[in-house]
Amino acid sequence: MKILFITDAAADLRPEMTEGKPIVIVPTKIIAGGREFRDYYDVTPEDYWEMLKTLPEVPTTAMPSPEDYLKAYREARENGYTHICVTQISSTASGTMNSALLARDMFYEEDAGDVVIEVIDSLNYTMAYGHTVLEGVKMAAEGSSFEKITARIKELCGRAEVVFGVFTLKYLRKSGRVTGMAAVAGELLGIRPILLAGKGEVRPMGKVRGDKNVIDGIVEYVKKRKNSAEKYMGILHSDISKEVISRLENMLEQHFGVKNLPKFKLGAAVTSHAGPLTLGVLFYS
Repeated sequence: MKILFITDAAADLRPEMTEGKPIVIVPTKIIAGGREFRDYYDVTPEDYWEMLKTLPEVPTTAMPSPEDYLKAYREARENGYTHICVTQISSTASGTMNSALLARDMFYEEDAGDVVIEVIDSLNYTMAYGHTVLEGVKMAAEGSSFEKITARIKELCGRAEVVFGVFTLKYLRKSGRVTGMAAVAGELLGIRPILLAGKGEVRPMGKVRGDKNVIDGIVEYVKKRKNSAEKYMGILHSDISKEVISRLENMLEQHFGVKNLPKFKLGAAVTSHAGPLTLGVLFYS
């Protein structure tokens, strides 16, 4: 049994996290300033954050096509893989899941040999499912069966959640998530939304007033939802200062006893809507 893991660029895995591992990233296309980029391959998160700050309009994105996935499946077969685990961004947010499924059908209509493909709808976003791919790779290296690996990924995806704090309404307004009037009023009052992503939706959990209260708002909602038996946590961020990230990390250590939390950079899928001033915590509910 030789297992390959495929996911899309919205999982926010980075080259330094996938290098040397049986992981293939199918890129999302970004159209910005009259140019086209492939997320993960052609543009770094830092590059994209700067684009968002300088461009008058939010860049557009194009999901991977069935042909993109079919190419990945064919290359997997050529490289001797017998099993492929495909973990996708929530089907409620993107048609990427359908692309992966259509490609699987096309692949099976060809001479697929004995290759087994499992396509998983994570019903989740960013590293909430990206981390489960890394967990699957670890299990495969330890000799777990394909069935156990896919079952574990589904279970983790179902419990993974991210609480986000957004430090400005400017980009939510640009992307149409907040009306212009509400954004102007919110900025004048210093309103900062706290959002929860998981289980196929992104929904507002509340709001705080002022940047200094964003971290308190994030931690408060994590305290309400986190499974006390599950120790894993991670920090997700865009162009946030090291001092602010360090403050969040210290508060999480204080409340949950976790140390040396992994830190993940948010890519185009999240920051196109929330903007380059976003901070979040990944945990298991």
